[in-house]
Amino acid sequence: MSLRVAILASEATPLCKTGGLADVAGALAECLRLGDHDVRLFIPGYASIDRSKYAPQPVEGLQNVSLEVGAHRYVFSVGQITLPDSGVPVYLIDCPVLYARPALYTADPDEHLRFLAFTRAALIACSALDWAPQIVHCNDWHTAFAPLLLRTHFAQAPAFTAARTVLTIHNIGYQGIFSAAAAGDLALGDHAYLLHQDDLRAG
Repeated sequence: MSLRVAILASEATPLCKTGGLADVAGALAECLRLGDHDVRLFIPGYASIDRSKYAPQPVEGLQNVSLEVGAHRYVFSVGQITLPDSGVPVYLIDCPVLYARPALYTADPDEHLRFLAFTRAALIACSALDWAPQIVHCNDWHTAFAPLLLRTHFAQAPAFTAARTVLTIHNIGYQGIFSAAAAGDLALGDHAYLLHQDDLRAG
């Protein structure tokens, strides 16, 4: 049975890489594609990605889209490329204020916002593409809030009514630990109880 699979990853070979996560994301997408699954890969549009080599095409309806992450406001656009030799569609979430930095990962105070924004934008893109993934594959802490967002902010979105989630941990040493004060950026409102309250008190 063919499945629709959205892979959300903070890096993917050959576009951008710091470690094994990139290798797995790129190879898994290719393998699923060879298995005749409708797989689509979403990654941040880092400044280090070679635009002259991969030439992303603007996705209609996903240009200069407003995005709210808690009290923060961003604007993002989506460009589409194809992974070389595999035919896997890749969607780059472009938001220069968040991803035009010298490195993929930083110690900047908005590091959690960079990947909360990416995760939200990727889910918004699925809806705008009128594409309903059956599986949303999250990778490491960067996209680990996707299941929570699907249960709250995107609970009524038609694109995700049949979606199930999978979280793959590639390196347990990197857990994305931030101050409990950052929980407000999830803007969960009445759904804040879904967070682990003991962790929030400890943070």
